[in-house]
Amino acid sequence: MITFVDVRRLVSGPWAHHSCCTELRAALVGPNQVEDLAVGELTAGEAHNTFRIRLDSARQAGIETLGLDEALDSLSVQPPEDKVLLFHFGTHRRVFTVFVHSQSGEKIGCISAPLDR
Repeated sequence: MITFVDVRRLVSGPWAHHSCCTELRAALVGPNQVEDLAVGELTAGEAHNTFRIRLDSARQAGIETLGLDEALDSLSVQPPEDKVLLFHFGTHRRVFTVFVHSQSGEKIGCISAPLDR
């Protein structure tokens, strides 16, 4: 079973070339409090469809997201029936979602959006 601790290690590892992951890693080691919010599970196909809609909605609303295009690209090459875990983290300024393949534990993507307060 993959846990928040595992995902924190994954984000802190060599994967972090993407701006979203870099920002989350900085928050995890910085003075900001990062809260583990929730874990969800979708198939890769469901996640791709859901987050494609969220990307379109964010663009229409002028909301700046990080990593969403890259996450969608990664989801599009996964078998649509494969299970994907979504780990949600939050800081006082942003919300993050890290996509992890449920069987292999490999990262699929990381997205971030400003927290509306």
